[in-house]
Amino acid sequence: MSEITAYSNCKILAVDDSRENLTLLMDQLSYAGYRRVVVATSGAEALEKVTAESPDLILLDVMMPEMDGYQVTHRIREAHPDVFIPIILVSALQSAEERVRGLHSGANDFLSRPYHVEELVARVEALLTIKTARDQLSAQHNRLALLFTVTNALASHLDPRDLLAEIVVQTTNAICAERAFLVFLEGNDYLFQKIQMRRGESPVFVDKIDLTVPLEQLVGEVIQRQKGVLVLDLGADSHPTRSPGAQEAGGAALAAPLTPYGQAIGVLLLANSEPESFSEDHLDLLTAVAAQATIALENAHLFEDARRQRNRMEAILGCTADSVVVTDERGIITRINPAACETFDLDETILGRPLNEIFHISITDLLVRSQERGEPVSGEYSIRNEQREVQKALSLSVSPISNAGYVLVAHDITPLKEVERFRLENERAEVQRILDTLSRYMSESLVERALKDRTFLERRERREAVILFADLRGFTRLTGNHPPDKVVDLLDEFFTEMIDIVHKHEGIILGFAGDEIMVGFNLPYDQPDANHRALRTAAEMQRRFAELQQTWSEQGMMVGLGIGVSRGMVIIGNVGGPTRMDYTTVGQTVNMAHRLVEGAEDGQIIASVEMLAEGLPPVEGIHARELPPFQVKGRDEPLPAVLLELGSEHPT
Repeated sequence: MSEITAYSNCKILAVDDSRENLTLLMDQLSYAGYRRVVVATSGAEALEKVTAESPDLILLDVMMPEMDGYQVTHRIREAHPDVFIPIILVSALQSAEERVRGLHSGANDFLSRPYHVEELVARVEALLTIKTARDQLSAQHNRLALLFTVTNALASHLDPRDLLAEIVVQTTNAICAERAFLVFLEGNDYLFQKIQMRRGESPVFVDKIDLTVPLEQLVGEVIQRQKGVLVLDLGADSHPTRSPGAQEAGGAALAAPLTPYGQAIGVLLLANSEPESFSEDHLDLLTAVAAQATIALENAHLFEDARRQRNRMEAILGCTADSVVVTDERGIITRINPAACETFDLDETILGRPLNEIFHISITDLLVRSQERGEPVSGEYSIRNEQREVQKALSLSVSPISNAGYVLVAHDITPLKEVERFRLENERAEVQRILDTLSRYMSESLVERALKDRTFLERRERREAVILFADLRGFTRLTGNHPPDKVVDLLDEFFTEMIDIVHKHEGIILGFAGDEIMVGFNLPYDQPDANHRALRTAAEMQRRFAELQQTWSEQGMMVGLGIGVSRGMVIIGNVGGPTRMDYTTVGQTVNMAHRLVEGAEDGQIIASVEMLAEGLPPVEGIHARELPPFQVKGRDEPLPAVLLELGSEHPT
């Protein structure tokens, strides 16, 4: 746990109004190897820190005054819609409703206190892994998009002033620089600054810099060496440098020369106030941009001649990790980079051949569509082995290059596909879990309906329902007089037959208690004929039980069946503890139904008078007889009841 994590340089923002919680969280993260942790003690401070610090991940307490964690999460997502910042909500709240609320607000995970530090670290590392992958993918696409933009701009703009301004804007945005400069050297007497720009503002053209301003050492070094330079910490440099026009020292900078005809005439320079905020990848990208900017400085004749050559992205795409294939306007392959050779198992012998002779039809179709539309098109393609198993998943794009041809770029998205596959497997497992749970309660038709309503297991509601209890008579005596195997076999057969009847009439099983079964109707969805469904179920239960009873009596096993049915308001939902939950009902109606079944003798069905509000069910041979009222615990007035008696006919 104490060894340095792969993400130790990632910045984590911890938010909690409790100093004790923040101290504990910082200690746990420090112990796990995370060295860059910033804190906030309120929602408002957290929003400020997100903007100022740009954290890689946020650990956010839910229960805070003034602005709770859900509100903070929602505000962050609104303020930064295009930035992926993983958010883990941390709270003592443990209910499913709170977790769902957190996810709906925009959080990526929910961690309930108390938690194990290993669980905290595992969740933090998992989300940082996803963020890193997404950031890398985004950076690669941004780099490629910038190079495409620069190349296309060189092909379509003959005005160097407009072109250079666009290069500064695109470079600043893609590399996330705070300041950008295009500095040109004119002769040996003076340095003049062509363009300067601050992030979020428009570029500004400036004529000259006075000779009294010291030449920046970084600019001078780039011009002298005629190659790009990266300075991670200007303040730590033995020869402190400052960006042109800036008085403050410190921060990071990178610069690349503009070298037409092999002679440096200027520098494209980017600067940030934070040290180590640039990398070698940024320098490579800046060098490529500077090379393209140089082309704009050549005269119109050379520019026109060079445009067709450089628009094939010789210099740009040769160093990219993505697979790149370039064709002319007819679809003849003119260039393939090493990454494409490795990805598609090809070599440069394919140069000069049509694309449709080399690649699968699904790839060449992208070229045809790009030719027809005159715009970029994209798609996906899978490379499979001999067993048809996917080895690589690729994201493909074909883009037209004005007056030059087309460029096909393939990016390996196999890791993202694996993440998506894992998500789908989890979703299928969740569906199966719900299906297994529902099958314990409901008929197949109700299960199908409930699968479309995933939240019903989380709902707790008060609604009118019909509750039916079916209880064996003489079972206690039976258990003492017969072997356990016989008793259990009888129970299994009894429950199996009764459950089939319940499902036939679309009731739901609410529970078993020894030799008793509890059934509900008008649950969890409306059944306008719930009374008749319940009474038909009770009648069919008694008639089927009479057949079973005859078989058991021949084996010396004497048991009977009493049924009680009542209608009224109940509370329904998942009830239980953290390790065991049951979908069931509670309330006075349940008590009344149970009191009725207690009064029912073998072969009897006793129902509350509300059950006959729509009359007797369409069951042949059934009739009702009024009984003396039942006294029910918790009810002041006795419960009116009727006895439903059955003839020998089968139900209709």
